[in-house]
Amino acid sequence: MSAKSLIERATAGKMDECEASLSRLCYRALSAAIRRAEKINEFTAVANLTDLRDNYDSGQTAAPSSKLDPKDAQAIKITRTDKVSGGVWDAIIAKVKKIGEVSNSDKSSITANVKKAEYAPLVKALQTIAGVTVG
Repeated sequence: MSAKSLIERATAGKMDECEASLSRLCYRALSAAIRRAEKINEFTAVANLTDLRDNYDSGQTAAPSSKLDPKDAQAIKITRTDKVSGGVWDAIIAKVKKIGEVSNSDKSSITANVKKAEYAPLVKALQTIAGVTVG
């Protein structure tokens, strides 16, 4: 949405449309930042940005997930201690879901199959987080 479009809508008194458009723009910008943070494995940033993004409306429906080919999968089990905050844990779960399929997750562990190409970078990133172990 352009500034001109916002001005036209505001002039016409269509503030609901302005707010909805701005909400979608914020959602998209935060989504782009989350994707970048996931790519560089900044799980704390992902958690914080996701919490912020939840305040905005995407204006879209979720895309269906694709099945992971078993030949291209690597099993992983991730556990956490109390040192890991809930937001960081949620971001880890979201990352694992994005690159694989979670078969079991709870407050302290995740069991999943992830893409083989993503396994090593994920393990390396998880090892940098105090309180997270990979098995």
